[in-house]
Amino acid sequence: RDDIWLPLYVSESCRPLEDMEERALVSLALLLQKLAVSVVQWDQKCATHRFRVYWDKNTTKIAFNQGGDLIYFNAHWYCTLDHESNEEEACIFWFVVIAHELAHNYSNDHDESFAYAMG
Repeated sequence: RDDIWLPLYVSESCRPLEDMEERALVSLALLLQKLAVSVVQWDQKCATHRFRVYWDKNTTKIAFNQGGDLIYFNAHWYCTLDHESNEEEACIFWFVVIAHELAHNYSNDHDESFAYAMG
């Protein structure tokens, strides 16, 4: 699809995706693109270099920050939490996830520095 510019990944153990899972992967990518541009105020190039969307139903991770450079978001949780049916709730939830992962650039732990960065 031409409207998706974030890189998408699927765990080897989860291939092939069912239609519903593929829709969730695409929907989360579109939502994160919107949040990156309109809320975080990154341009497309910056967001493309910082965000990744993946599907892995075999992990409890909603997202993770890799070395402060890349943030991976697990679309399995977008689907599990039924965010497809409630865009407002999805925007709030994934914005908090973005803030949480960016705060880890200031502290690996959930300590005072982390709380300040969230805040």
